Amino acid sequence: RKAAVVDAARVCWHAYKRDAFGADEYMPISRKGASVSSSPRGIGYMIADSLDTLWLAGLKTEYQDGVRFLAQSVDFDVDAPVSVFETTIRVLGGLLSAHALSGDKVLLEKARLLGDRLLPAFNTASGLPATFVNLARGTTQFYGRDETVNLAEAGTLQLEFNELSRATDDSRYRDAAQRAADVIAQLPTLDGLAPTFFNVDGKRYRAVYKWGASADSYYEYLLKRWLQLGRSQPKLRAQYDAAVRGARMHLLKTSPEDKLAYIGDMDDNKFVPVFEHLTCFAGGMLALGAMTMSDQEAKQRDLDLARDLTRACDTMYSGSPSGLAPERVRFSAAGQTPAPNAIKWSGTADMYAVPDERYSLLRPETVESMFILWRATGNVEYREQGWRIFEAMRQHAKFSDDACLVNVADVAKVPTPKKDKVETFFMAETLKYLLLLFDDDANTLSLDRFVFNTEAHPLPIF
Repeated sequence: RKAAVVDAARVCWHAYKRDAFGADEYMPISRKGASVSSSPRGIGYMIADSLDTLWLAGLKTEYQDGVRFLAQSVDFDVDAPVSVFETTIRVLGGLLSAHALSGDKVLLEKARLLGDRLLPAFNTASGLPATFVNLARGTTQFYGRDETVNLAEAGTLQLEFNELSRATDDSRYRDAAQRAADVIAQLPTLDGLAPTFFNVDGKRYRAVYKWGASADSYYEYLLKRWLQLGRSQPKLRAQYDAAVRGARMHLLKTSPEDKLAYIGDMDDNKFVPVFEHLTCFAGGMLALGAMTMSDQEAKQRDLDLARDLTRACDTMYSGSPSGLAPERVRFSAAGQTPAPNAIKWSGTADMYAVPDERYSLLRPETVESMFILWRATGNVEYREQGWRIFEAMRQHAKFSDDACLVNVADVAKVPTPKKDKVETFFMAETLKYLLLLFDDDANTLSLDRFVFNTEAHPLPIF
């Protein structure tokens, strides 16, 4: 099974190298690449995101090809705004992780260069980062005129900047990211849940609380920053534990018929019964948090919730006509569809998917949770479920034997309509977590020695 995943990574990399080598993004059907910014010059998204997966898969020639390209052709002197968050988790995280695994000094040099070009994003009055930074000029932008930032984008930079400071012995990176985290920690919470959207001044905010898009990885990083820093910051663990309690109080529901546990959204004091695939990271996070608890009762409680949430995530796959999960599902009381055009998922009484949410980007969160639960419990059911998901991907996301698997436009239609795109996180995360799930050696990236950033890049624990 591991060999099959290695083969998928090899095929995808060779197709990318053939058609679009050096491009940030890859369109396998039209066999071309694209840049993530308005500049035609790439900044190494696909390559940096793939390096550690290639290394772990034993694809050393392919890995060296990627390192050589970054060393010779990528300087980050791009005169266009790029996402601070995405560039940090994918490119900076990828460079630092590959450096930690291989010891290749050129990767650390590139990481330092990129870190220097990302730092101007933090030059705001509050210290919260801007959403976009021009890597050549150091100028910044936000989504709109009101200068709103979201929780995930401001609170998911700390692992990478901590590691960059550790590896370079230069505290500027850690200090900038820590200042942003300190501002977030001052925001008023709903029983430990931080507001998802707030102004860059760190004062005005909207009463939206969730664990899905725009919030997810902030909570993940509370726990992982505590782990990364050798459990030396009890305040981080306390913030994480408070957020889990808040989620249990306000976001956690059980579907009325199927009794599936899921995490929805709170918007202006109203609960919204949606479950995003992105939120499926929570099972893995809770399991990782449980593994590092001393209180046995609390440990079991969080591990049980991790299992229950991952069961609901697995149902998103198993109930789908193609075996692939949609981007999100909705829950409803029996017999009441949440929307007129919603389809009920097979084998369920109250899980539905609506047409514009039935696409799949081959996201990693469910297999990520299965990998961590496999490490935490040794229960082989997680390997079986992960294999079923991978088989569905190979069957329904493939358009050619010599190309990457691609995004699917509607998982409820068989044969599945394809989209001309493979996300960089398919190589970085989905295939990596599958590789690790099917690796019999628990010392491969031991969870005692490494912490994974939100793009599945393993960084050393200090």
